[in-house]
Amino acid sequence: MKKAVESATKVPVIGVIPYNAEIILPTRRGGLVPIPERETLKTTLSELVEYVGEHVDIDKVFDIAEKAEELPDIESQVYPSQQRQKKVRIGIAFDGAFSCYNQDNVDLLEAYGAETVFFSPIHDKELPPDLDGLYFTGGFPDMLAEQLTENQTMMKKVRDSAYDGMPICSEHGGSMYLTKSITNFNGSTFSMVGVLSGKAEMDWKLQALDSTRMETINDNLLTQKGTIIHGNDFRFSRIIDIPRDARFAYKMRIGKGIDGEHEGLMEHNILAVVGIVYFAFDARLAENFVKHSEEYRHR
Repeated sequence: MKKAVESATKVPVIGVIPYNAEIILPTRRGGLVPIPERETLKTTLSELVEYVGEHVDIDKVFDIAEKAEELPDIESQVYPSQQRQKKVRIGIAFDGAFSCYNQDNVDLLEAYGAETVFFSPIHDKELPPDLDGLYFTGGFPDMLAEQLTENQTMMKKVRDSAYDGMPICSEHGGSMYLTKSITNFNGSTFSMVGVLSGKAEMDWKLQALDSTRMETINDNLLTQKGTIIHGNDFRFSRIIDIPRDARFAYKMRIGKGIDGEHEGLMEHNILAVVGIVYFAFDARLAENFVKHSEEYRHR
């Protein structure tokens, strides 16, 4: 392979990393086991670093990098030219149940005027103080549903915030947490926050694997009517028992969404999607969420 690549491309091969059955990243339904659940991750990474070092000419990598041309200076159309003054404080769920989030989404919220603070729906008894908005990210709440249910104090705090009209944006696992209950792969059901109509349940059959394209049909925390946004959707979960009169933010142009046609449940001041929305697709997404949070602060 080394000879073939070098002969065909005239590019030197500076390393070949053989398969090693002793260095693995464990998987389960939905992908890799998340970092917060990996107690041995540091050991695995150390072994991986050493193994790669044995089979790759690291000095040659640095030598090539030092001789490479400078990357072109491209003006960003996503971030504001100057970072905005902090106007609001947004709490972001992060622990073993909620660990799948886009760092870009957090960075953009901060760039458009949000102070972000992480909290754990599993371990914390109180929400961070002085919040103006909540962001529940993706993750695996079904795997830790019992621990989530046991923290009724946190669930009440989230419920009270929703009933008070606080802007709450959720995606994937975060939206499952906001429903009435979660039924895991074993068929066990655990009560959840209950501020969204419907119940979440897991299925051994893959429910969605799509790049999504959505048209805004109702103004919401992120977009205005008529706006087109893109995202992705990969899950073994679904939300059932949704009322016929449920309000949705988006009409699906590509992808399944919540009911096969729509995405983005809207109740109270919540926007709950079962897929993932990438804020960098349109800078107005983060900016709008910050604006709604600011309106809540100054109401």
